[in-house]
Amino acid sequence: MPVGKRWQLQLEGFDDAVAALAQNPAIAQANAEAAAAKLSAQSVRAESLPKLNWVINKTTASSDVFGNRQPWSTMLLAVLDTIPGWLAARCFGAGFVKQRQA
Repeated sequence: MPVGKRWQLQLEGFDDAVAALAQNPAIAQANAEAAAAKLSAQSVRAESLPKLNWVINKTTASSDVFGNRQPWSTMLLAVLDTIPGWLAARCFGAGFVKQRQA
């Protein structure tokens, strides 16, 4: 055993081994799973927000039986969340826990 607190160790190929970590498939998979869990948590959070869609409709028929042109129709469609806020928060929390585990 060397005397003192500092040992003079020479690690051969240490820099090469650290550089090779970026190409390790297990590391890439873990990074991809963590990113997917984060996106899943964001998706759950976005689902709890109200949505507003602008819908434009036009039939493919050029005219009706009386020869009148078919009009365009447009509407705003508001979709409100049917899941209570506490349940959405719980789902979001589960996605966040999954993200942290990945």
